[in-house]
Amino acid sequence: MKLSYLLIFIFFASSLHFSQTVSTIINTGSGINDDIILIEDGSIIGSDHSGTNVYLLLPDGTMDVIASGINAPNGLEKDALGNILIGAPKENKIYKLSNDGALTVYAENIVNPNNLIFKKGTDTLLTASYLNSQIYEVAPDGSSRLIFEGAPLNGPLGMNYDSDGYLYIANFTDGKIFKVINGNLDFFAQIPAADIGGLIAAIGYLKYINGYFYATGFGTNKIYRIDMSGNVETFAGSGIAGTIDGDASGARFYWPNGITSNLAGDTLYISEYNSHAVRMITDFVTSVEVTNIEKLPIEFRLDQNYPNPFNPSTKINFNLLSDERVKLSVYNLLGEEVSVLVNSFLNKGYHSVKFHASEFPSGVYIYRLSTTSGYSAARKMTLQK
Repeated sequence: MKLSYLLIFIFFASSLHFSQTVSTIINTGSGINDDIILIEDGSIIGSDHSGTNVYLLLPDGTMDVIASGINAPNGLEKDALGNILIGAPKENKIYKLSNDGALTVYAENIVNPNNLIFKKGTDTLLTASYLNSQIYEVAPDGSSRLIFEGAPLNGPLGMNYDSDGYLYIANFTDGKIFKVINGNLDFFAQIPAADIGGLIAAIGYLKYINGYFYATGFGTNKIYRIDMSGNVETFAGSGIAGTIDGDASGARFYWPNGITSNLAGDTLYISEYNSHAVRMITDFVTSVEVTNIEKLPIEFRLDQNYPNPFNPSTKINFNLLSDERVKLSVYNLLGEEVSVLVNSFLNKGYHSVKFHASEFPSGVYIYRLSTTSGYSAARKMTLQK
């Protein structure tokens, strides 16, 4: 007998209890409401598609304007030098905000450039044209090339790569997500769309984190998680419009739009189009599998991860002699906690956690298991890219 429990937010039908929560960083009624990206110091850069500004939101909740005078700024991307690229779909331009605060035109005469993302491993931009259902490549010299146009694209916006380097494109309008394979758009997944005042809206933005895609349900006021087989489940949000914090199952979002994460991949940040609020989702893990529950272990044990060295994912197995709260964390060699894989109440038995490290640098890491009964153990693992 084999039972699998995916501990990413709360399973509504489960008897287990987890502590995944939604909180609000800022809710001023104006400011960020579109794409958001996280920078090295933990600050968020976000655009106001209903206005003309791009904002910097500091970790303490202070918000400053860092670029202005852009008509409906939208997609954001950061280059290798730390410059911020800004899509201006109503101007048919892409701007560059340099480190010294200078705002210049990066590329122009590109029809309706919305979301921006660098092509994997290159300095070439990809931009989605929502109005024309097109995807462009934009070279560093500002020249552009059309690579996709028309069906099955239907208002494309969200774009992201998985850990194997495959590009995924999500339609804002009908909620379909496609995987680009050998130059073709292969259907991958479907999330629900909804009519909001005559606008059929589905996915705002798309983010790949630790083996899963996360999508903002713009029309349904939910956050969705999609596994690599294309299975879709509600990750957070009751579906009722509003800006209410708390437990993931009861929290409310108001047209969730932008989405990003911290480096560890255990915290999500969401922008809301209607309220201009920036929300935070914390205390979730990637996946936990419980096996062989009829045959219980005779000792607490934390096994060596396998494979080791690994790239980009590995499994960590451990045994529990009793039902109790467990924390499994990953640390760098400076002793800094870089990821929390488990922080939940688990049943006694054999457990397996998959750690995805696609966004981490190569090096030696330490994983540590501790329980409320006092058991504690740690081991080293090596990520080689």
